[in-house]
Amino acid sequence: MRVALMLSIFCSILICVPASFAQTDTDQKTTDEEQKKTTDSSSKTEEKQETKKDALSDPWTAPKIPEEQTQAESKAEIVTPDHYPESEIDRPLVLLPMVLEPRLDMILDFISLKGIDNQFLTRMGAGFGIIDNLEAGLSIPMMFTPKVRVGDLNMYGMYDLTSLLGDVVNLAGRLNFVIPLSDTASYWPNADFALLVDAPAKYKIIDMLAAIADLGMGFALYPGDDAFLFFLDAGVLFQALGPLSAQWTIGVHMFAGQNTTTVPMHLRIQYTLIGDLDLWTDMSFLDLNNKGADWFQLLFGAAFRIGF
Repeated sequence: MRVALMLSIFCSILICVPASFAQTDTDQKTTDEEQKKTTDSSSKTEEKQETKKDALSDPWTAPKIPEEQTQAESKAEIVTPDHYPESEIDRPLVLLPMVLEPRLDMILDFISLKGIDNQFLTRMGAGFGIIDNLEAGLSIPMMFTPKVRVGDLNMYGMYDLTSLLGDVVNLAGRLNFVIPLSDTASYWPNADFALLVDAPAKYKIIDMLAAIADLGMGFALYPGDDAFLFFLDAGVLFQALGPLSAQWTIGVHMFAGQNTTTVPMHLRIQYTLIGDLDLWTDMSFLDLNNKGADWFQLLFGAAFRIGF
């Protein structure tokens, strides 16, 4: 009996030990597989993070995005910049930043004053938008009849003050330095130097009509005596079509010290041939107050804007 019992126990041990080892091997394999999966998952996550980090640090290693998708996203992100309006009534008083505007005027003066001949001259100049709301420029006329002479050298700087008024009225401040280079083609005959400060303004009443004005003052230095100028020009701007406009102004210019007052009147018709090219003609009576003077001026001008 004892022998039989011991044999049975020994057989049981022989059967159970391999089974337990087999179970242990199975559990170990399962654990190893799970660890391997976890390790692979961690490796993939680290690879994604590394790829993302590399893409941020080096755009050339970023995943390639389809061109169509890139173009669609670019179009969605593009913001159209402000442009110079075609209609004169909608334009700001100063040029946009980094915009150059060369100008050329051809002027015919018909004067019936005794001892003064009719005059033909050109005026060349340019304005440049330096930064937001700031413009500077210069102009100089050149007379061809009766003699070839250079007129006033005019340099100016202008700053747009529209934002100070809540964008209700277009307003600018302008400073003009005038250096007379001859006694002809000169706003200040025989003067050595002149300085003008004025404030052009424009108020849009409706889409086709605006009120315009220019108020200013200045002085001129003469060899014997100085002169002071106070002036006001006012009128209307009519926008007939998008590219076509007309301006009419009349003013009062008082020269203190010389006891003279002039009343100039201007009619200007302007047409924008293309987006950056303006053509105009200006018909003016430079002094309606002087009955003895019949001074009529006919002007043809052009300006072209170049952006940088």
